[in-house]
Amino acid sequence: MSTTFGRIAKLNVADDILISMSDLHMEYEITFDDDVNPNESLINVWNLSASTISRIQYNDKLTLTAGYKTDGSGVILSSRVSTVNTRRESVDKITAIKVIDGPNLGGILLPERKTTTGVGKKAKVKLTRKKTYGKNVTASQIIRDLVPLLGVAIGKIKLPKDITYSKGYTVSGKVVVEIEKLARACGAAFFINKQRLYICRLAEAASSTTFELSSATGLIGSPEPYENDKERGYKVKMLLQYRITTASLITIKSRTANGKFRVRRGKHVLSGSDHYSEVEVVRV
Repeated sequence: MSTTFGRIAKLNVADDILISMSDLHMEYEITFDDDVNPNESLINVWNLSASTISRIQYNDKLTLTAGYKTDGSGVILSSRVSTVNTRRESVDKITAIKVIDGPNLGGILLPERKTTTGVGKKAKVKLTRKKTYGKNVTASQIIRDLVPLLGVAIGKIKLPKDITYSKGYTVSGKVVVEIEKLARACGAAFFINKQRLYICRLAEAASSTTFELSSATGLIGSPEPYENDKERGYKVKMLLQYRITTASLITIKSRTANGKFRVRRGKHVLSGSDHYSEVEVVRV
């Protein structure tokens, strides 16, 4: 049985506003996964003063630190404020802060370029969103040329295999789609976590720390198997564990699952008396 106790949750907005669950009631659901679609998280805070609410602005930098007094705490969310709305429920005033972990990248297109066909009086100029790379270009060269168009900080780019395109390579249209195709061909995952972009094996995106999960370290119940078209693994619930995020390596000791597993997606939750992390993992 876990001896973890003394919940911690501290919100920092714009390096100026500090809110602790020891002072005000707070609830949140922080999501993370291994794709490039932006994750939306929600933080609710009860009875903030009007002056504090007015100081929380769109695009303010926001960090949420959580954990336990007996186990330490760490950052589970580092992003920017998307929306702030306050509502009343009976005598309480509840401020909902939505946070988007990164911009919506799906609509970013390759820049338009002029191309000319024909010569002389028959020459025609048209605009295109295609770009062609020369013979023997590598996937890593193309990816590093495209990534800056997304405007996202780089966490890690390391391709398991770097394909050479002997006849050249052409990209067109949406930048994310083209990077996803290249990453997949090279055996890499492509995702955003804590506002940083990763194109690498999941195993190389995480820290070298391996967390051992059992009933003694916070495991709640027994892992439950799941399966979909792409993978099979286990759904695992535990007392909130700030060390765990996308690509984290976990050694599980339980009645239904044992061994090393890699985190694909999950969430950190504080709701009423519940304070937990829930993840989906696949065997390493």
